[in-house]
Amino acid sequence: IKPSCAFLRQFGDDRFIELSIDCKRNGSNMHFFQSFNETRCEECEKCIKKGDNIGGIKLGNKPWITYCSGCSQSEKSYPKCVFLNGVEFAGLHYEFVGGELHATKANVIEGWFFATKPTNGINTLPPPHSVNAVRNWLADFDAVTSPFKKNSRLKLGFSPTFPCFTLLDSQIILIDDITVGNNGSSGIMTDGCGFIHADLAREIPYGLSNGSPTKLLSCTRNTVGLPLMVQIRLSCKKGLFKGCLTVTKDVKLCPEGKIVLRKSMKKAEGATHIREDTPSMLAVNNTFEHPQRLINRSLNFFTHLSRQLCLFLVHLHVPQERFEPT
Repeated sequence: IKPSCAFLRQFGDDRFIELSIDCKRNGSNMHFFQSFNETRCEECEKCIKKGDNIGGIKLGNKPWITYCSGCSQSEKSYPKCVFLNGVEFAGLHYEFVGGELHATKANVIEGWFFATKPTNGINTLPPPHSVNAVRNWLADFDAVTSPFKKNSRLKLGFSPTFPCFTLLDSQIILIDDITVGNNGSSGIMTDGCGFIHADLAREIPYGLSNGSPTKLLSCTRNTVGLPLMVQIRLSCKKGLFKGCLTVTKDVKLCPEGKIVLRKSMKKAEGATHIREDTPSMLAVNNTFEHPQRLINRSLNFFTHLSRQLCLFLVHLHVPQERFEPT
C-alpha cells in the first residue's frame, strides 16, 4: 500500500507530469519563483533582493531579470522557459504548479506540471483549466504574496499522505502556542505540535490500509495499534495545516472526537471554496511507529536510534542491553 498526494487524489494523476529541469544549463532558475507572479513586476524586484537561491542553495551565478510572467518582454526574451510558458507533451499543454530543488543533483529542479488544455486548441479537458485554480483548491494562495513561501506551502499538496478520515470545522480547535521571552521573542516552545484524542486516532490504522478492513491482515480492532504521534496535512476552512499530533486520552488537552492545532501549524489561509459545513480530510504523512506495526501488532520492526538518544534513554533507566549496535 503506497501513499498518494492531495493534488493527485483530487484532480487525477493523468493531469500531472513531473519533470527534472537542469536550471544551470538553460537559465530557467531565474524564472522559477517569477512563475508565481502573473501581473505585478514589483514582486520580481523582491526576488532580486532575496537572491537567486532555493532552500538556501545557490543556483548558478546569473542575475535575476526584472520581468514577471505577465510581461511581454519576458516572453520575447525567454520563449522556451518552461516555468513561465509551460511545456507540451503527448498532445497536452502543461503549466508549472510547483517544485523543489533536487535532493542530490545540484542545479536541478523537480517540478510538477498540470495539463490545462490540449495543444489543438479545442479544450475537452474537465475543469480546472488554470494552475491558479489548482493551487487555490488547496488553500488561498492568492493571499500569499511571497513566491518563496507560496512554493514552500504548495509542496504540502504533493506530500505523500494517507487519507484517514474527515473532520467537520467544529471538530478542529485552534489555540495559541506556548512562547518564551518578551512577546515570544525568544522562541515558540510548541512549534508545529498539536493533539488528537485517542478515539479519533484509533481510525488512523484503517486509513493506512486505504480504509479496507480486509487489508488489516485479518486483525480485529483490539489488535490494531494506537499511534503515539502522527504527522499530518490538513486543508480546511480554518487554513492549511502541517505538523505533528500527539495522541492523548486527556480531555483537558483535547476533547473527545476532536483535534487541537497550534497557530504555528497554520501555513496559509483556508481555500475560499471551503465552507464551515464541508468535511475536511485529515491525511497522515508519517507515524511515530512503522505503519505496518500499527496495522498488525504481531509484526516487529527494528528502529534505528542515534547514539545521543540511546544515552539519554539509558540515563532514564532503560536497560542498555535493549539497544543493539548496527
